[in-house]
Amino acid sequence: TGDLYNHGFLIRPGPLPKEINVMKLSSDGSLLHQAKSPLPFDCFVHDSAMSANYLIFFLPPYYVPNDKVLAMISGTESLGKLLEWRGEDDTTYLQINSKNYLNVQWRIELPGTTSLYHFLDAFEEPSDDGSICLKVRIAEHEPADRVALENQFADQYRVADKTINAVLREYNFHLGRNGDGHFLSKRNVANDATFCEYPVVNSSYRPTDRRRFCWTNALSDPSVEWLNGIQKVDMDTGASSKVTTFGPDTYAGPPSFVPKRENIAEDD
Repeated sequence: TGDLYNHGFLIRPGPLPKEINVMKLSSDGSLLHQAKSPLPFDCFVHDSAMSANYLIFFLPPYYVPNDKVLAMISGTESLGKLLEWRGEDDTTYLQINSKNYLNVQWRIELPGTTSLYHFLDAFEEPSDDGSICLKVRIAEHEPADRVALENQFADQYRVADKTINAVLREYNFHLGRNGDGHFLSKRNVANDATFCEYPVVNSSYRPTDRRRFCWTNALSDPSVEWLNGIQKVDMDTGASSKVTTFGPDTYAGPPSFVPKRENIAEDD
């Protein structure tokens, strides 16, 4: 359709409601609609995914405590310094908003703490009874030690311990017709894929189809400190290519997929 979607957060002190503001814009940037939805806390959301009919957000327990919100609003402290990881005390949620009305349709509690920066994709599989199996693929931090991870990125030249990266994982959720939803399962997308970040797909190939391939910013060897290559992952078979690197003492950034003009196959 060419429509654009964006979101922002309304961070308020004390008992005032915590909300996400979801926006729908036309292809020329004109605002078509916006709607606010409640959040369980002022969480840090770095990325989101979009399926055919829904916008998907993971809500990790990484947020500004109520007693510190005023410091941020007054400008005496920055947002980044006030965020606290509450992985042992609070829950990670999946929140799903409608693309048409932008309101919350489901909020699902996950059985364990999840930490991530980036999604890969989301796909709906409808059932005969009207329910949906939502399949969400993400680059999940392993281990989910958000405190160590944020310290790692605070000064990338002085990381004392082993760097934390991500593993490609798929989460499956049941979405009922009456707003009931629950977690079903999770699995590794490819058991032989290496640690990674920034997964990308060929987004121009059959946009409504579920993707078979992705390419990641990958770690060539466990002894390497930082992501230094690119790996192709077959998400149907679980097979992964050898990591392509670019010479000694070099590192790689996020891959970009440039399809051939004919775009006959997904990985052309």
